Amino acid sequence: GEPLMDTHMDERIEYLNRFPKIHKVEVLTNGFFLNEKIVPTLLKHGVGVDISLDELDRQTFEDVKKMSFDVVRDNIIDFLEANSKMVRPVPVNIRIKT
Repeated sequence: GEPLMDTHMDERIEYLNRFPKIHKVEVLTNGFFLNEKIVPTLLKHGVGVDISLDELDRQTFEDVKKMSFDVVRDNIIDFLEANSKMVRPVPVNIRIKT
């Protein structure tokens, strides 16, 4: 499922960060929930973000994903802008499958 739907994400990340042997925490997201509620948590904890997009064409994207292309695009742009302002930006990978 989509990990950013988890309402306990902050607590889960804090828990993982208690273990020194865990060197990296990353999430894979479709970008729909990559919003102003979760982005500060990801950036605060240095969580790497992999964004997986199935399509760049708006209509095909919406037909396949059943979600708003504009919401996903805007979330990704806002996240990248917030990340670029960080002293230590998190690693970001964007995967595009068409």
